[in-house]
Order: sequence, then structure tokens, then C-alpha cells
Amino acid sequence: MILKELYVENVRNHTQKKFYFEKKNYIAGINGAGKTSILEAILASISRKSFRTNKITDIITLNKEYSIISTLFEKHNLDHKFLLKIEKKQKSHLMNGKKIEKLQDIISDFPLIVHSPYYEGLTDKSNRKKLIFIDKILFFINKEYRTLLKNHNRLIEQKRNLLINYSDYKSIKIYNEMLIDLLEKMFNYRQRLLDSINEKIRNYNTLKHISFKIFQEDISKLIQKEKITNKNYLSSNSQTIKIINKDGENVENLLSFGQKKELSIFTVYSSLKVIEENKKDDIIVLLDDFETGLDEGRVKTFYELFSENQLIITGVEKKYIKNINLINL
Repeated sequence: MILKELYVENVRNHTQKKFYFEKKNYIAGINGAGKTSILEAILASISRKSFRTNKITDIITLNKEYSIISTLFEKHNLDHKFLLKIEKKQKSHLMNGKKIEKLQDIISDFPLIVHSPYYEGLTDKSNRKKLIFIDKILFFINKEYRTLLKNHNRLIEQKRNLLINYSDYKSIKIYNEMLIDLLEKMFNYRQRLLDSINEKIRNYNTLKHISFKIFQEDISKLIQKEKITNKNYLSSNSQTIKIINKDGENVENLLSFGQKKELSIFTVYSSLKVIEENKKDDIIVLLDDFETGLDEGRVKTFYELFSENQLIITGVEKKYIKNINLINL
């Protein structure tokens, strides 16, 4: 799979622009030129979501009523055109001129993996974003996990209505029992995936003493908290991913900027390999602000690691990479 073209209209600071891509691409420009917005638009054209904000309407250019994003992908020698129109109160999402009915299937069939200062995956400061990252990888490779996520979200929504008054104790107890069962299964899936990523990290010399581990908050305390606040705390977000050393100590706040960036990019690569081992498909890699925090050797190492994938990089200035399609903003 490869992205061939992108057209954006009223997407943040881009009024009307068209971009053409090759196998390896470098988008260069000063801060504020709109480099990240291009990656954001590529992802949105498939998923209707942004990695920068919870509201997709935030990408609409100030004082404009709509955004249009169009992408052209080639997969198995066939072209697939996506058209997303975003208005303040509605969205239109088409693939090859037809309305997309099953978005999950589209996301799975056109896999993209993103890393950005706005979305740093397993090294992000936000535990919620760490969980989103790991869930996306599981989404690509495991249909049963997709079902677990769907059931989890449905139960959370239904239980939320009961918690408003916390009067139907019997029903809430039943929901909690179902959620506890789901959380245990999700925890096991998440940790197994982290184990696969950790195994690959151990083979990378400078990071081999670092790993990821997931922890579940005390369920009885969460339930007690719900009784006091009438809010839902028993959810998949009650699981926390931590970066630990070989002694099991949390080292997340001890890593330098460069160490964290190196770990962050390598976890993207490791996740990519896990997906490819389970899903025989080409995956497009989007790396925002790629070179910042990395020396020349590490930049070239990571560039080589992603050599088999279509790669779209952003940066202020192309310093170390040669033989790449340069897009200047």
C-alpha cells in the first residue's frame, strides 16, 4: 500500500494545496508552516480522527465553514480515493464515491502508524494516549480485541446512565461484574503485546534494560470511588502503562529527551514489526518532527529500519537523509 496524493482545503493554515508522495518523503518547513497538519489530514482521511485534538472540527481553518481532505492510495495495484468533508455539525466520508459504512474495516485495511510530539505513543506523558496507542496496534492484529473494545464502550455508556443516581445497585453490580471480566481480558491482551514489543527492545543495544509494563488499579477502590462520586472509574483507563528498568523501577521521568525520543521511535518500529508479523499488509509510517533529539547516527539507523515501508517525515530542515522526495512548505 502506498499514499500517492493528498488534497487539502481549509485544513488549519492550508487553504488549497495538493501534495504528491513517493516511497520516501520529507516535508520541510519552518515551525508553523503546516507540516504536522499534513500528517493530521492523512490520518483523518482514513479514520475521521486527529492525533492532535479530540474534536475533528478543530482542523477547520479559522473563519471557514468546512474542511475537505482527499487522499489517493494504491493497494494491490488498485487505486482507492477517500474524500472527507468536515463541517461544524456533520461529516461526509466517501471511499471511491461511496459512503463508508464500516469505518473499523477501513481503518484495518488501510493501516497507518503515527508518531508526533502531539502523540508519542508508549512514551507519551498521557497514560490515556499510551493506552490509545496500544489499543490501535491490537485493533490492527486481533479481531477478538476489537469486539472486547466495542463491548467495553457499550457497557461504559449504559452504566453511566445508572450511575447518575446510583440507586439501582443490583444492575450496577451486574455491569461491574461484566466489566471486571472484560478488563481482565483486555489487560492480558495489552500485556502480551507489550511483551512482544519488549522482546524487540531487548535486541536494541542502547535500550535493552528498558521495558514496558501495565498495571491495574485496585478494582475494589474504584468501585468504592464510584459510590461516592457517581462517576465511572471502572474502565480500561484504570490500567496504567509504565516504563521500567530491569529492577522493575519506574524510570519514565529519569530518561533524557534524547533517550526518550530514541525509545519512542523504536517502539513505533517494534509495533510496526508486530503488526506485520500478524497482518500481511504494507503499513504507512508518519513521523512528525523526526530528527529532533536524535544524532546523525540514530537518524540514519531508524531511517534504515523503516526502509521497507512508505515513510512520510516532517522536519524544519533535512540534515542527514539523502535520496528522499523533498516537499518544501
